[in-house]
Amino acid sequence: MHRSRTLVAALVAASMLAACSGSDTGDATPDATGAPSSSQPSDSTPAPDTSGTATTETTNPAPSPDEPQTGGTLRIGLEADVESLNPASAVLPAGGMWMAEAVFDTLAKVGADGTAVPYLAESITPDATATNWTVTLREGVTFHDGTPVTADDLITTFQGQLADPLIGLTVVPLFVADNLVEKVDDRTVVYHLAGPSSVFPLRLTGQLGIVASGAWLKAVEADPDLAQEPVGSGPFVFDSRSKDSVTRFVRNDDYWAGQVWLDAVEFYPVPDSLTRADQLSVGDLDILHVPGDLSELPDDDVIQSAWDYNGEEGYLAMNTSKPPFDDIRVRQALTYAYRQNDFIQLVANGDESVAANQMFDSESKFYDPDLVQLTDRPDLVGDLISTYCADVPDQCTDGKVDITYSDTGPSVGGERNFALFQEGWSEWFNVTPRFIPQDQFIVATVTGDYEVTQFRLFGGLDPELDRVFLLCQSIGGIAVNVPRYCDPAIDDLLAQQAASTDEAERIDLWRQISRKINEAYIVIWAAHAQWRLPYDSTKVRNLCGAVSPEGVALQCVVAGRTPIAQVWLAS
Repeated sequence: MHRSRTLVAALVAASMLAACSGSDTGDATPDATGAPSSSQPSDSTPAPDTSGTATTETTNPAPSPDEPQTGGTLRIGLEADVESLNPASAVLPAGGMWMAEAVFDTLAKVGADGTAVPYLAESITPDATATNWTVTLREGVTFHDGTPVTADDLITTFQGQLADPLIGLTVVPLFVADNLVEKVDDRTVVYHLAGPSSVFPLRLTGQLGIVASGAWLKAVEADPDLAQEPVGSGPFVFDSRSKDSVTRFVRNDDYWAGQVWLDAVEFYPVPDSLTRADQLSVGDLDILHVPGDLSELPDDDVIQSAWDYNGEEGYLAMNTSKPPFDDIRVRQALTYAYRQNDFIQLVANGDESVAANQMFDSESKFYDPDLVQLTDRPDLVGDLISTYCADVPDQCTDGKVDITYSDTGPSVGGERNFALFQEGWSEWFNVTPRFIPQDQFIVATVTGDYEVTQFRLFGGLDPELDRVFLLCQSIGGIAVNVPRYCDPAIDDLLAQQAASTDEAERIDLWRQISRKINEAYIVIWAAHAQWRLPYDSTKVRNLCGAVSPEGVALQCVVAGRTPIAQVWLAS
C-alpha cells in the first residue's frame, strides 16, 4: 500500500488552474497513522502507483448484495462555490470541477492506473513526435438541449478558454501560436502543441477537456446570467442554482454513457471543514471532500472514506514582484522563522513524512532526497531583518518588517494556522492577516494583490502538467506563476524536460528545477496534501465503481472529486 501521508491545505487548479487554493491547510488533525487502515476491508485495494501518478485507496465496504436502485438525491458538501459554471471562462477548482463533471463530459478520464482513458472522445492519438494530437469525438452524443456534440462545440469551448485572461495563461504556452487547434471534420480535431508531450491526454481529464454546448456559450455572451445554467452532455441536467447556497442537477434519462441511478445531485458549499464534517455526521450531507484527514470524523460502520494520496503540495507563496518580498533577505527570514515542525505537529500529530520540502512527495521518482529547506532556524533571522530594515526603513516599523498574510476564510482552521504562523514570525515581522472568500482570494492572488499567502498546487499526475505554473511567460497583470518569479534558467530546464523521452534525464532535470526554487526562497513548502472523501456508507453505493464506455475502471478520487453517474442510494 502507498505510504499514507496527511495534510490539510488550500486552493485551485485542475489540469488548468484548478489545483490551487487557500485556507484548509491544516483545517483538520489526522490520527497517528495519517490514514484509515485499521478497518479497511479485504476487498479495498489502492490503484497502482505508477511513476508518481495518483494513488487512490478506498475504505468502501464490501459490495452490497442489493441491486442498484433508481431514485434519491445525493447531497455533496464542497469547500467553496465557484463564480459560475462556464468552463470556458470560470476557473474551476476541486468543487467547481465536481459540479462541472455532473453536467459536462470531459474528453478523457483518469484510469485506475493513473493514465488517461478516452471518454467523450472515442480516441486520442499522437503523431510520431507526440506534438500533434488527433481527438475524435464519439458519434451520436447529444447535449441536454438535443443538439449534437461536434468538433465546433469543442473548438468554441477551447477558444473561450484561450480568450479568458486567466485560463488562457495556463493554456496558451502549451500550443503553437498560430494554429492551436484544427478542425478536420465534424467529429475530429487536431491539437498542435508547442513541443512533444506524451502526457497531453491527461490534460483532457480536467477543465481543458470539457466540451460545452457552443449554442449555450454564444447565448451566455448575450446574457451573462446564463453562465449559471450550464448545458452539457453529462449524466445530469441543470435544474437550479442559488450561488453560495445550493446547486441542483437532475438525472439525464438519455445519458449516452449508460444508466444514471440518482434522481438528482445537490452541491452545498460549506467553507469550514469541521462544519462539513458535522453535517455529514448528522445526515445533512451524504458525501463531502476535505483536503486531508479529520480525526473528528473517524471511519466507522457508517462513515467510510475514499482517498487520493497523490494530492498536491501545500505551501506559502511570497510575492517577489513587490516589497518586501522582492528582497531575498526577507524571503529567507520568513522561511527561517517558519515553524514547520510545530505545523506538522498541529496537522499530522508529528508525522514527519507529511512535511514537504519541495514540489514532490518523497515517494515520487522526481523527489530529490538531498534537498534541504531551512525552516525552524530562528537563529538565522535577526541579522537579515536588521540589515533589511536599515536599507529599506519604509517597509519596517519598530525594527520589524511589515507584511500582510492572506488566506481564504474566515474559517476555524485558517485562523488556527495563522495563529501558529504568527507565533514564529512575530518577533521579526508585523503581520496583518486578511481572510477573504475563495473566489475573491483567487482573483487577488493571480493579480498579485497579496504579499504572502497560503496555497496548494503541483498535484499533476506528471510534473509536466504543472510546468505552466513555473514559466516566466505565465507572469503578467494576471499570473498563474503565483510567486511571480522569473528565472530563464528554470524556463530552459522546463523546455528540456518537456522535450525529453529519457526518464533518467527528466528526473535529473526536475531535481535541478527543485533546487533552483529552493535557492530562490520564493515559497515555503509546508506539507503534502491528500484528498479524503468521507461518505455515509449506509446510503451511498458504488462510489468507486465508475468505468469508461469500454468498461475500463476509472480512478475513484482525482483532485478532490469522484464520478457520480454510477452512484446509487440504498433506501
